[in-house]
Amino acid sequence: MRKLVSVLLTLAVVLGLSLVAATPVAAGDPTLILENKDANWQPLTDGIQGTLVYFSTGPEFKFKFNATGLTSSTNYSLIYYADKPDRFVEWGGDNPGALIANFTTDGSGDIAATSWQSVELNMDLPCHPDANIDEYDYSGPPDNYTHAHGAKIWLVPTVYLPDTWPNDGAWMNWNATIVSEILFETDLISYTDTGSSVSLTAEVPDIVAISVDPASIDFGTLKPGETSSVETINVTNIGTHTVNVDASITGDLLFTSYLELYSSAWASSGGDNSWGTIMTGLAMDDSDTVATRLPVPGDYTPSNTETGTLVFEASAA
Repeated sequence: MRKLVSVLLTLAVVLGLSLVAATPVAAGDPTLILENKDANWQPLTDGIQGTLVYFSTGPEFKFKFNATGLTSSTNYSLIYYADKPDRFVEWGGDNPGALIANFTTDGSGDIAATSWQSVELNMDLPCHPDANIDEYDYSGPPDNYTHAHGAKIWLVPTVYLPDTWPNDGAWMNWNATIVSEILFETDLISYTDTGSSVSLTAEVPDIVAISVDPASIDFGTLKPGETSSVETINVTNIGTHTVNVDASITGDLLFTSYLELYSSAWASSGGDNSWGTIMTGLAMDDSDTVATRLPVPGDYTPSNTETGTLVFEASAA
């Protein structure tokens, strides 16, 4: 007699659905993403990240900053890291370098998005004798930066800085073991110190910038016919202009065909990856939430691990 064999087909869905904030920014007043990196200086997609929005010119360096996924209840410093002539040998970043701001993470390891802050650097970025002023290697591998030369901005644990760095000499506590605790630049920036006492109040540009939290979602292992739990995404306006937010999805068929979104301003969708506007009139410093879930059709044929990237794009309202 032939035996009947019951086979349970399981489907591993997404070790990490990437969530990306694609944010067009006013020319000259950009957004810089800070990332932890691997041994080859490539950014890690693990949800540990910082976002710096800044003015590229002014009497003081004006900026907003936020970060996620850091060590909880820990002091961090945002610094201008100025390289010495041989940056692969002479570590220290005191050439001359500058302290921009100090922060303390909350219990979740986050630095909440700040309001606009200003600091008097008394220098341009980059500033002589920073070797990066004349460096052009960054436009090629492994960095592939948009700007071939400019200033490096890092977020480092404050404990590794001397008390009055950079005024008291080199970064003596530097060693390779702390690299995993630093958020590095993903491009080089330029800032011109105009040295004026004119108020910046009337100079605020229409900067369009958002952040999304978390940076990834793990839907776990789902069987055909199952639906994932609902996961919540926070979208925050970190720019200077009220924005509308669009969403789109790329990646494997499971995501582009079946991922569903829900927001307070928009009922629901899914099935065609052309959702369009999901938020309207998100004001400066305000946040809104989007919920997402992934239903797996009962007749879906798996192709090992499925991955996708959910892109949020802001535009001026």
